[in-house]
Amino acid sequence: MPQINLLPTDFGPKAPLARFARTLKYVSLVGLAVFLATSLVFLGIFLVNSASLKASLTRQNTIKENIKSLEETEQRLVFVHDRVSKGKAILDKDQATDSINNLTGLSLNQRLDVTPKSTEIKGENTELGLSVTNFLALTQLFSDLTGGNVYKQIDLESFSFTPLSGYEVGLTTINN
Repeated sequence: MPQINLLPTDFGPKAPLARFARTLKYVSLVGLAVFLATSLVFLGIFLVNSASLKASLTRQNTIKENIKSLEETEQRLVFVHDRVSKGKAILDKDQATDSINNLTGLSLNQRLDVTPKSTEIKGENTELGLSVTNFLALTQLFSDLTGGNVYKQIDLESFSFTPLSGYEVGLTTINN
């Protein structure tokens, strides 16, 4: 059905004003659509972040409860570890006593040709640093070390010779 305009043409808007009104109407509709779309996007972001925050808080509370339940177990483990280390220290002292007894059996101090330079006892291991002035004393020392069946293993760690001081020997022994 065709539109009939009964108003005189003088009362109607001028053409540029009518175009401006139509453009303004389209701009306002587009602006409203953009506003609604942006609002929906922000609402979606807010909902996703709030759900993520709730999940994070739930995980945090679960982890806190697990930590509280494990504290007592950790205290017990620390106590057991402390007792084990003290027990090892006591056993090492007993083994160190055996190492000292084995060293005194060698009677290094009674030999003029053999001079102890360093001694370190670590449990059943003994590290010796010796200075020997001549080859005959060196052979006698090795004979005493291997002949007594006191050591399970003897490792020669270092061996050097200088004409002025003689032989420098580094040994590591493991007691039987």
